Amino acid sequence: MWRASLALAAVAAVVAASPPACRAGLGSFQVNISEVTRLRRRDDARRRRLDGVNHTHAVNHTTHKERVAQHRREWKLRKKSKHAAAEQARAENATCYAKNYADLEYHYCKKGCNVGALLDHFRDHGRGEGRSFGCVNISAAEKAKYGQVACPTDHHVGGCDDRLNVGRQGSRGVTCRPVGGNCACGRPADLDAAAARAGATHAQNATRICAYVRSYDGHKSVIGTMLQTMRAAARAAGTPVDLEVHLANTDRRLPLSPCFRRRVAFEASCVDQNASGSFEIHERFDDRYQRAEAAFRRRWGVKIKVFGYILTDLWLLEMRRRGGCDFIHVTNGDNIYHVDFFRHQLAVFNARPDVGSTAVDFFCHLLKRFQRVAFRIAAIDLGCMLVRPSAMRNVTFAVGLFEDGKPQPSQGRLHAADGFFAAELARRAPAVPIHDHGPLFFHF
Repeated sequence: MWRASLALAAVAAVVAASPPACRAGLGSFQVNISEVTRLRRRDDARRRRLDGVNHTHAVNHTTHKERVAQHRREWKLRKKSKHAAAEQARAENATCYAKNYADLEYHYCKKGCNVGALLDHFRDHGRGEGRSFGCVNISAAEKAKYGQVACPTDHHVGGCDDRLNVGRQGSRGVTCRPVGGNCACGRPADLDAAAARAGATHAQNATRICAYVRSYDGHKSVIGTMLQTMRAAARAAGTPVDLEVHLANTDRRLPLSPCFRRRVAFEASCVDQNASGSFEIHERFDDRYQRAEAAFRRRWGVKIKVFGYILTDLWLLEMRRRGGCDFIHVTNGDNIYHVDFFRHQLAVFNARPDVGSTAVDFFCHLLKRFQRVAFRIAAIDLGCMLVRPSAMRNVTFAVGLFEDGKPQPSQGRLHAADGFFAAELARRAPAVPIHDHGPLFFHF
């Protein structure tokens, strides 16, 4: 093609060099000369394109082996991406499977859903039980069918029989058995006397005790027994007692498990027969307290762990503003009460109106022994005290340690918050330790 172009170009040059007379009869050929010029330019452009392609092939030239390796790498990448997408879909379907059934969510989604275990459950049990797998909507009837969670029972404090063998814990002959429909703990003679007092009627006005129970989902196996032993102690106090219990979740992980909530709901629904006082449970499981605590932390720059003491201070402030409580009691959700816990302390308050706080001897799992109580650090437990609201004015566990830009306290200072709190109460008003009755409070 290029040779033809050169030939035509040569002819055109000859014609251009010929005399005008010779060119006069070549009008039609003159038109063809323009066509030759166009074709030459087209061929030049094509040649330049072909030279560019050949140059590119020379630079990017690869062998067959290299092309095969590249194709294999691309295939592996596609396979890996496809596998990751499939695994993500499986994880999403397994999570939905657990969320649709309360029992599966409780058992397999503690901190994050165990995808492998959920897949095995559906393969081995769920398909045969007629459950639906994946992100599908199930009926309310199917949710209710599998909504009951088998609540575990703690070996030591989960029941009211020999399993609650506080006698093995150095409790000096204390045992537990039902009294008046509640689990009660004490020596056999104490339990018999408590049963007689629980059925008696009283003409005087009831004493209102407001109790703040610091708990979390880990107490689900013991919260029922704790509430029953506290109520049994109130019924056997020898005087009418209105027990107002405020339950708070001091763990930031919300919500609480169905097992915990069901046990609390059961205790709240129980009615004491022939009881001379009332029993109320107020669930403070919303995030109102958590938001208030978070706001306090941001304001004062709290960085350390406070063991729920800021929440406790917020509740104490609320109770002092509301009023209506004759006595304040702060405890944890895993404690056990002797049947005479309130009786001995109320007797002291009735005999001495000047007393601001009392405390009883106790057993603590940290000390692993019986502790003779004293209003000082390392000799008292938060739950063994009963306090008049007037003695607690402006006294806090932790809030006062951070306010007004104070330096951050040490972790050890917060560990000893109960002792500092008790010492301040004793400084403000007479504080009476109660001895000679054995342990009347058990912190397991």
